[in-house]
Amino acid sequence: MAEAWAETELAADPGHGFRYDATALEGFLQLTPQGKYWADVGLFAEYEHTARQGDPRSLTFGPLMQKEVQLLGLDTLHTVNALFTKQMGAGSVGPLSMLLGAQSRVRLIPYFEPGIEYYGNITLGAHGEEPQHRLGPMLAGRVGFRELGVNAPGGIKYDAAYLRGVAGETDPSTFRVRIELEFPL
Repeated sequence: MAEAWAETELAADPGHGFRYDATALEGFLQLTPQGKYWADVGLFAEYEHTARQGDPRSLTFGPLMQKEVQLLGLDTLHTVNALFTKQMGAGSVGPLSMLLGAQSRVRLIPYFEPGIEYYGNITLGAHGEEPQHRLGPMLAGRVGFRELGVNAPGGIKYDAAYLRGVAGETDPSTFRVRIELEFPL
């Protein structure tokens, strides 16, 4: 299975409103049939073009792994990503970086799945920055439009996390939220 999509990113600096930040083209290729092997494995690729003049473009690629497991009678979902990213063009700085991500969550009900999340950023090469690591609680879920009283297919998918820096020069705390509107075509 292969998927591709376009994404628009908004960003806000402290004390300022949201602004258009970048457009990304992303793709995902599932390498193993879901549920057939010890883990579901895929390959991710993204090209991002920033909105600000002089900011570098970037290319990100790498494996994604996911595993569903029964623990203490509960359905759990575990995801690990190891992505490599490189800035390109004018304004690019530094060598290749590795972006690590891991998430474990309990699948209680479709619209309420609590868990824990980790993000790491490690610069590869001689002149890299100090690694950054964040860890904290998260909440994810999906609510169908019909469950909200709207007679339409699709739904709203969300996940949010409060992440604390756990090493070095990492920012002390980060709140991350993602909301997706799903419309089947």
